[in-house]
Amino acid sequence: MIRNLAKDESRLEIINDEGVYRLDDINLEIAAKVVENDAFADDDYTSLRGETQWVRWFKRGEWQVRTVARTILTSDTAHRHLRAELDAWEGESRIFSRSWDEHIPRDLV
Repeated sequence: MIRNLAKDESRLEIINDEGVYRLDDINLEIAAKVVENDAFADDDYTSLRGETQWVRWFKRGEWQVRTVARTILTSDTAHRHLRAELDAWEGESRIFSRSWDEHIPRDLV
């Protein structure tokens, strides 16, 4: 955790890198990595920000697929805001893409 006392801010980065592992019986390589970044300023609930990025890929011979998912969660006094993106790749070609932008009422929470 990084604490900025002058700005009264805190940041936390979490990295979960599983590396690459191989399933020899089916000749498949698998990789996964998650990076999370969270930040807030003390006593300011509208400053909350959480970001995650998940990357997974599978490879067998020349065939390779990869997914990348990103989310950003923020809030203001009335809503939580969720922005998300999901992309899927086969080789160098993007074969799927979708994004979301949701605003969720806080309802006194």
